[in-house]
Amino acid sequence: RTSMATSTLGSVFESIFDRVEVTARARALKAFERQRDVCSYDFVLALIRSISSEPERSMAAVRRAWEALTGQTVASASFDAHFNPGMVRLMWELFEKVTQPVGRSLRRRWPRELQRLRDVLICDGTRMALDKALSHVFAGTSEGQAGLKLLGFLALDEGQLTDVRAGAAVHHDRKLLRLGELVAGALYLLDLGFYDHSLFAQYDDADAFFVSRLKSHVVPVIETIAHGVIGARQAVGKRLDDAQRYRSIVDVDARLSAPDQPGRTRTFRIVKVAVPCTDGHDHWTGEHVDCWYVTNLPRDEWTPRMIAALYRLRWAIEQAWRQAKSLARLDHLRSEKPAVLFIFVAASLLVWALGMIAVRELERERGVGQVSHERVLRVLLAIIPDVTRTLAREPERLHAELRRVAGMFRREGKHPNPGQPRRLSTVFETVQNEAQRLAEAA
Repeated sequence: RTSMATSTLGSVFESIFDRVEVTARARALKAFERQRDVCSYDFVLALIRSISSEPERSMAAVRRAWEALTGQTVASASFDAHFNPGMVRLMWELFEKVTQPVGRSLRRRWPRELQRLRDVLICDGTRMALDKALSHVFAGTSEGQAGLKLLGFLALDEGQLTDVRAGAAVHHDRKLLRLGELVAGALYLLDLGFYDHSLFAQYDDADAFFVSRLKSHVVPVIETIAHGVIGARQAVGKRLDDAQRYRSIVDVDARLSAPDQPGRTRTFRIVKVAVPCTDGHDHWTGEHVDCWYVTNLPRDEWTPRMIAALYRLRWAIEQAWRQAKSLARLDHLRSEKPAVLFIFVAASLLVWALGMIAVRELERERGVGQVSHERVLRVLLAIIPDVTRTLAREPERLHAELRRVAGMFRREGKHPNPGQPRRLSTVFETVQNEAQRLAEAA
């Protein structure tokens, strides 16, 4: 039986790796001067193939992958000329094309409360070390070191990274963040690297929602108290600090300063939840830690426990960057040439994004949390040498090639521990249980 994952993946491969279209875009972007020795389409396939078939990431490794793919040989100078800015743009276009919404939403499997959101967009970045010779271009976090930082949003509905941006590792996360067009009705999850009251105001003004941890040194002024502050009547108008006494769950509205408007404040909701501490295996240690969050989610629909659970969804983008590094070899960057680095980065992101298409199709069949992202990506990497050979030589056989390995996706994609506490399914359970409690209380 053909898996829906392999059927969809085959259609995506045919769409993304269309020889005529890729060649036309390569010509328009000036990714090559002439096609006599090396076809740009086969060069792209070799980039993808080298991720899984070569022990190192280098121009020589890509050339070896190209030779294995085409059965030809070529002088290194002629081949290396394809590592140019035009090829960077082409690879980035292919990655962005893979990550475009496909219209088959996973929100149908979300709890009803989450379905009301337009999407859940999780922002975070990752760093990669570079050769010291590039320290003048991509300064690292330590003097004399070089490093690259990637920043992007994970759209939970599609499970894909979007709006990925690159910069020197020394840059603060907030400086790399460019909001663009905010999505009204979407929920943005932000870590402390993006903590900014003006940013919160922008989300609020755009009718978008956000959840962020509250910085420890920030002391809001209490405006109204819904729950959790002992001596609430006397606490209104005072600072939300250690001078107050709190219960295990706190829910208040408080004023925060607006840095871009001196003397002005914005009122947001602030909640505290005592979160269980866990070890590396997600086992409870018997202790709790008080976590404070700032948000604009409405109180009548979202309890503090629901907000704390939503923030755990940030794990999804941390997992995504980890997979891109450990499996798609995103951080294997050894070249001193920026064009080469960004071509490798785009190729790794493209492979990871293709893997996530297979993951999402399997999740539509089995349910969220029932599919191992790592295992599916490993299967994809294992079949890429055969798939790229088929695309290069017999593209009409692509679907037959994928049908041959359909069983691997279904068999290996099953998650070995779907009840793992940090899985999406446990967040969904918390949201559903809290929503039921709210309904009963009403």
